[in-house]
Amino acid sequence: METTGLSPFDSQIITIQVRVDGRNIVWPVWEGSEREVVGSFLSFTEEVLRLSTRFIGYNVLKFDVPFLTERMRSLGLLTFESWERLNRELNWFDLYQFLGDRFGRFREWKVGLTGRAVETVNREIPSLYAEENYDKILEYVQDEMEEYELVYNAIKRERFYSELMALRERLLK
Repeated sequence: METTGLSPFDSQIITIQVRVDGRNIVWPVWEGSEREVVGSFLSFTEEVLRLSTRFIGYNVLKFDVPFLTERMRSLGLLTFESWERLNRELNWFDLYQFLGDRFGRFREWKVGLTGRAVETVNREIPSLYAEENYDKILEYVQDEMEEYELVYNAIKRERFYSELMALRERLLK
């Protein structure tokens, strides 16, 4: 999710994006309204298999989900059902939990896995939006979604991940 700022009280959502089966779905505000973007994402979450679909991002649990929840409230879209789906039912995998609180670490992983340096950084998105440079924003979010998938797949290949998943299965039986 990309936003015009860090506060959900005086900023808005620019895009919400997901990656499904190797393809990106992006809901940009410039093709409608913020309310339509959030509504489209909520409709999407109603259709996915919630327990087997992972929503992967960086700092999603400390930024994206709270920001989105407040924007839903502000836009009149927050119901108990939508809150419960977003906060309890969706399967979030936050790369922040594995890579730490420095976003630079995520950039290091991306460069190591893709061999590409980061051209646009997240903090530039509000300015790009103000300048109506939507192609650059779309390029950024497309790359970001591919890179999240690469990093997540690299984590899944690590031994600790398979051990953690096996422990989880044993504990949940």
